[in-house]
Amino acid sequence: AAATAWGVWRPPSVTPTLARLGIALPATSPFAVPTSPSRSVAISPNGRQVVYLGNSGTDGPPRRMLFRRSLDQLSVTAIPGTEGAYQPFFSPDGRSIAYFAFGGELKKVSLDGGPAVTVARGVPNPQWDFGVWRNDDIIVFGTFDRLMQVPAAGGTPTQLMSLGDAPAADLWHHFPAIVPSTGDVIFTVHTSDARDRLDILRWDTKARST
Repeated sequence: AAATAWGVWRPPSVTPTLARLGIALPATSPFAVPTSPSRSVAISPNGRQVVYLGNSGTDGPPRRMLFRRSLDQLSVTAIPGTEGAYQPFFSPDGRSIAYFAFGGELKKVSLDGGPAVTVARGVPNPQWDFGVWRNDDIIVFGTFDRLMQVPAAGGTPTQLMSLGDAPAADLWHHFPAIVPSTGDVIFTVHTSDARDRLDILRWDTKARST
């Protein structure tokens, strides 16, 4: 009887449907086509906001800065204080955006308003740095050759893990990504024999595997 009832009353399976989205950007703030490896578009964790690196102004030289588009609106708004930004990424709650700035700074700015705040200084290669913001308010970012971590509230960055010992030392660790369910960090390893692979760092135990 239970099996029969389950077969009759179980909800029908739902086949996922394909969805496509296009965003038309205004001529006054077009997308800034990157000239180096770049992550110039950031999507909020809930998928409702897009922040992109664009050019502002039609008179004189364009100014590179960050722009915000909410999917429930048609307008694009500039994010004040983000001139010269690189590689934006969202906070876990989607209310702030972090980015690297020319001059070697890691900054963050609230999307609710307010000035940009410096999280860390002396960051090398801001055009090549990529960051992720963990749920525990730790920012993990790559500085071209190694991964660093710093509190989102600000502080001095510290190295997340060693590159190893010569001659088999890794050449660099880069391009971090967060596993949402666990907070573990996936990153690219460029090895001493000029090969690339993906490794994962288990955040709780700091155990690392390929």
